[in-house]
Amino acid sequence: MSRHKSFQEQLKHLIRDLNHLKKGDVHVISVHSRHGHYQIMISEKNNSSDNMHPAIQINGELYHLIISPKHDISLMPDDYQINDNLKDTLIVKQLTINMTDMDGSGCHVDTDSDLHAKDYVNLAGREGELFLDNMDHDTHFLHQTYALIQADILESLTKKRKLNAH
Repeated sequence: MSRHKSFQEQLKHLIRDLNHLKKGDVHVISVHSRHGHYQIMISEKNNSSDNMHPAIQINGELYHLIISPKHDISLMPDDYQINDNLKDTLIVKQLTINMTDMDGSGCHVDTDSDLHAKDYVNLAGREGELFLDNMDHDTHFLHQTYALIQADILESLTKKRKLNAH
């Protein structure tokens, strides 16, 4: 049975230089992807109780997020939303992010992470307004957004690696 690789392990697999990080070192990479652009700071923690230095910190911007009536979050609308003319959908545009993952696992983003929408299109009425008001305090939204950002980053780095291999 194979173990799920942490986000930091997946980054190390795609960026070989990260395998040579020493304790306390920080490596910074910029990723321009399909759905956003990010600056990623990756470090090796001095020890497991080192809470001063996060393993991964991501700053950047997602171009847009699509939030359905059930609060499902995606980077692109699904067929149902398109066929329904995005009814009851919230489109968050230019979402600036500052996310911290203290252990690099990719599963536990720090709840003090910042998300700020520069603009939005609210087709969800009052429910959309309530969501926007509580977005900064919604841990489910924060974790779903972090998972989408990880996937976007890994997809972009994988494509770049394949292009460089040819």
